[in-house]
Amino acid sequence: KALASGEKQFYNFYFHTYPRSIPQAKLIKSLLTANGIDPSQCMRWDTDSPNTVMSARRIASRPIVFKYCIHSNENLTGHNAVPMYYVPQLMKAMTLKQQEAMLSAKPEQAL
Repeated sequence: KALASGEKQFYNFYFHTYPRSIPQAKLIKSLLTANGIDPSQCMRWDTDSPNTVMSARRIASRPIVFKYCIHSNENLTGHNAVPMYYVPQLMKAMTLKQQEAMLSAKPEQAL
């Protein structure tokens, strides 16, 4: 429930770990459903566009994210390339979450 509420976050950006990541995503989805939580409200699972980097805004909009990625460049391929693409996106997403929290805080809480 802490994940579903956004109190905690879980991100899985995967390449060749898909044999473990896909069952993990299915398990989390079923656990959410079993606890009366609509997975679409707190979980993003993108397997349709592995060549596209998920935007920081999309990452920030859900506390649970699974993203299949096959990005590479001339120096890094596969699993080794994932951090190069997603660590900056995660940093931006965390900044967005902090900004949104500050904007939604009551004025006396923001000080």
